[in-house]
Amino acid sequence: MLEKIVDRMDWYFEPKGFEKISRLYEVLGVKLWSKYWPNGGSKFSGSVHDPHSKSGLESYLNLTKVLETTHLLLTIPFFQMTLLHLLQEEYFLAGRDIALNIIANGYPIMSMRYNRDRVSKILQKRYKI
Repeated sequence: MLEKIVDRMDWYFEPKGFEKISRLYEVLGVKLWSKYWPNGGSKFSGSVHDPHSKSGLESYLNLTKVLETTHLLLTIPFFQMTLLHLLQEEYFLAGRDIALNIIANGYPIMSMRYNRDRVSKILQKRYKI
């Protein structure tokens, strides 16, 4: 089911203008984040993608889209909790919810977008895709 959602979101996965700034994600700390946060994609999917083959790189691109969609969907309950805490004037809890959402979803999403762009450039360079 998630793959069907991903297939309809091609417009979302295309790099946006602000993402074409080559160091944007690095400035936001994605490389540092990736160094200390385990790569759940390869651990949970049960496969490691061969970085030297075209099919391995394409498979990795697809995996990042599925995982990013999952994290996007997971932002919804975090926003709902934040809104609930704001309505109840529990500002500390709302701040905590925002921080957790950034950690649990924001950085993984940025990491996947950053890596997908890098892998896309490798595919273009090697295979003229």
